[in-house]
Amino acid sequence: MDQAGTTHALTTLSPILPDRMRELTNRLRVVRYTPGLSRPLLQLAVIHYARWTVINWLPPSEGNGGWRGLRWKYLLFEGTYDGSQADYLRAFADILPARLTALWGACFGFEFATRQGAGSSGLPASGFQEFVELNALNVVDRYAAYPRATAIDVRQAILLHELLREASHDLGDPELEGRLASQATTTALGPLIPRLPLMERVRAVYDPWRRAVRGRYGVNPLTVITPLAEDLRATLLDACEPPGLLQSLSDTQTHFARLVIVPRHMVDLGQPGADVLETPYLLFSCDAWGTAYDQIEAIRTKLGDTADLIWGRCSGYPSDRNREAFHAWVDSHTLPTRYYVSGYPPRPVTEIKQLLRERDRVMATYTEELHPGLARLLAEVDYDHG
Repeated sequence: MDQAGTTHALTTLSPILPDRMRELTNRLRVVRYTPGLSRPLLQLAVIHYARWTVINWLPPSEGNGGWRGLRWKYLLFEGTYDGSQADYLRAFADILPARLTALWGACFGFEFATRQGAGSSGLPASGFQEFVELNALNVVDRYAAYPRATAIDVRQAILLHELLREASHDLGDPELEGRLASQATTTALGPLIPRLPLMERVRAVYDPWRRAVRGRYGVNPLTVITPLAEDLRATLLDACEPPGLLQSLSDTQTHFARLVIVPRHMVDLGQPGADVLETPYLLFSCDAWGTAYDQIEAIRTKLGDTADLIWGRCSGYPSDRNREAFHAWVDSHTLPTRYYVSGYPPRPVTEIKQLLRERDRVMATYTEELHPGLARLLAEVDYDHG
C-alpha cells in the first residue's frame, strides 16, 4: 500500500560498501550543512518530503535493551512524492545524476546496475530503477493528511497566501495591486509558480539551510524501528487493509506517515556475510509539525489502542502507555535522520489545509470571471483536500 491519494511512498534499504562508508557520511554531512545544496531536489517539483538515514545497529529482538550491531551498514531512504514511481525515478536520474551517484554510489550493487546504458548524464534511468526495485521495502500502510494535493498545489497555496497578505498591506498603490493580482492569478491557476523576486529566492535557499543546521525543520522526521514477531505479521497485514491503522493520525499535525516491514534477509547480497535477522522488523516513520516530543505524544494519545496493536508485542513496550515510559521506549527505538528535505516551507497541517481551500476559492473566482462555463464544471469538484 504505497499510495494515498495522489501521493506515493518509496522506502529503500541499501547495504553500504565498507570502504565507502566514510565517503558517504561525509557527503551527507556536506549536503545537510551547505546552503543551497538541497535546492536541485526541489526542481523535481514532486517531492513532499525525503530523508536519508544510516542504520548502524538495530534494537535486539530479545528486547533486552541496547542495540544489535550489523555486519553491514545500511542507507535507508524514504520519499513521499507525486506521480508514478517510474516518472519519479526518471526525474531523479535526469536532474540529479551526480548527486545520486555520490549518495547511492557508495552502496552495494549501484555501480553494477547503472553501468549498462550510461549516457551523457552518466546515470541511466532504467539501471537506477532496477537498483531501487532490488532495494525497495514493502510499505504496508500509509497516511496522508491532504492526499489529493500535490506538492505544487501546496507550494502555490503558501505563495498565494503570502501574496494576498502583501497586497493587504499595500492598499492604495494601483501599480503594486495590479502586479500582485497578476501574480495571484498565475499562482492560483498554476501549475507553474511565477519567478520569485531576488530576496524571496535568497530566503528559499537560506531558510532550509538554517533549519537543517539547527536540526529544527518545523515539520520534523521521526523514524522508529522495532522487532516484529513472526506470528504477528499476518495479523498486522490484515489490520493494515483500508482504511488502515494510521488513519487515527488525522487528529494530529502529522503530514505523512507509513509502516514498512524490514524482512529477516534485509537485502539479498547474493554472497556470504549478508545480515540475517532473528525476526523481521517494523519501521514506522512520519513527517509531523512540531518537536519529536510533540510527535511521540500525539502517537501515544491519538493512536491509542492502535499503538498497542502495532507495538504491543514488542519487549519493553509500556502497555499502559504511561507518558514517561512511552517516550523513553520510543526514544530507545528511534533512528536519527542524517539528511532531510521538504518540498515546501514548513506549516502545520491545519494551516496547509486552510491555505489549499483558500487557493481553490481564488481559482474558482478568477475562473468564473474569465470562463463562466468552466466555472460551473469546477463548482462540481470537491476541493476538500483533507
